[in-house]
Amino acid sequence: MRLSAITDVYANAPPPARGAALMIATTLIFTAMQVTVRHVAEDLHPFVVAFLRNVFGLVVLSPLFLRSGLSVLRTSKLKLHAMRALLQTGGMLLFFTALTLAPLSEVTALSFTSPLFATVLAILILREKAGIRRWAALLAGFAGALIILRPGLATVGLGPLLVVAPRTEDARRLHDQLVTYLGEEEPVLLLPEPEVLPFERLSVDANTSNQRLAALAALASCNGERERGDTSNPLVVT
Repeated sequence: MRLSAITDVYANAPPPARGAALMIATTLIFTAMQVTVRHVAEDLHPFVVAFLRNVFGLVVLSPLFLRSGLSVLRTSKLKLHAMRALLQTGGMLLFFTALTLAPLSEVTALSFTSPLFATVLAILILREKAGIRRWAALLAGFAGALIILRPGLATVGLGPLLVVAPRTEDARRLHDQLVTYLGEEEPVLLLPEPEVLPFERLSVDANTSNQRLAALAALASCNGERERGDTSNPLVVT
């Protein structure tokens, strides 16, 4: 099929079909971008990768500016554009960082939920009407993302629960009380804060270091057990 035939089909298609086609193409392009970011982030910081992405985007758009000038950027809604740019920049930095921290399959699955959140925000902010079919599609989409991230109900868990105390002494006291109340069988971990400032040339107390290492090792062990199907959630007091 020639390119002209494809453009004719696209031009004659109804707006919802054109929007769906553009969304499919966007998904394919963004998936390729995610793989590229994951690869180059092995040598560059994610923020540097985001900066280079915007630099090359400016290079691609430069012919438009050279032909039409900066008049194409004139707008009467500068505040809204500035807010959108700020949100987009923050989202891009966080997304690129997530690509270096989590498995690509999970990040991709979560990114596919963005249209679902956009639909919810359109209903809440733009006051778009939502019938039973749209809400059913939203619930099915969230369920599908959950299945991709955690196949099977046995592996769905909340993860470690964190309790933050104001002082190290309070954390130790609360840890002892929780162990007494919940029993030795429950995974209650103590992650004490080192009472040494970063610029002080003092060594951390050996007992504190051992407790921190033990807590981190227990968290790693719980993570492995959770991947094998155990959904027990450790309680971390710090």
